[in-house]
Amino acid sequence: MLLSLKGASITHSVIKLLSIVYLVLPWIGVYIAAILSFRHAFGLTIPCGENIGCEYLAFHPSSFWLGTPISYFGFVVYFTLGVFSIATIYSNNKYKSQMFLTNYLVYFIGVVVSLYLVYQSVIQIGVLLVCPHS
Repeated sequence: MLLSLKGASITHSVIKLLSIVYLVLPWIGVYIAAILSFRHAFGLTIPCGENIGCEYLAFHPSSFWLGTPISYFGFVVYFTLGVFSIATIYSNNKYKSQMFLTNYLVYFIGVVVSLYLVYQSVIQIGVLLVCPHS
């Protein structure tokens, strides 16, 4: 089955394959955001090892938007993307291609935000995290 999107053609199997990939990635993000969120909510230790800079970065002023830890926003966004990916995979309606493109757009925005946060961490704050568990 071929789905047409204003001049672009995407096969049903390509949409399904990418949706499965998109299904895995958000749940990894949910896991990481949950670890960081639990750190803020319950004062738990972040499993990054000693003297790596996790604690410093977690409580740096730039790690908060509107007074809320960025990880809370990340958790909500990743969870929502995971649900949308499931809906895209199991959808059999005429809106499947639009759902796929919406997921793609949100992922693109997420990548831009993530790259900005990495830039901020490495260049502005001076902390590069290579954490084994987060």
